[in-house]
Amino acid sequence: MENIYKYPVGLGAFELELPKGYKILTVQMQGQEAFMWVVVNPENETEKVKFITRGTGHIYEPEMQEYIGTFQMANGALIWHLFKL
Repeated sequence: MENIYKYPVGLGAFELELPKGYKILTVQMQGQEAFMWVVVNPENETEKVKFITRGTGHIYEPEMQEYIGTFQMANGALIWHLFKL
């Protein structure tokens, strides 16, 4: 059975333990914090998944394999882009 779970998004490089077979839906702000919503089967074995956030104008690196989404902080003063490594 699959569920939609919410995971915190860090700034810079970070890792999350996600159940295998996950599907990322979106990344957005909720209040003052960034979160990623993911479809998971909580019964599946987990794996470490690496992510990185980069601001507009920051360096794009080849390791940034998959674009997840863009979110704004500080009333739009800071724009962040989330990638899977």
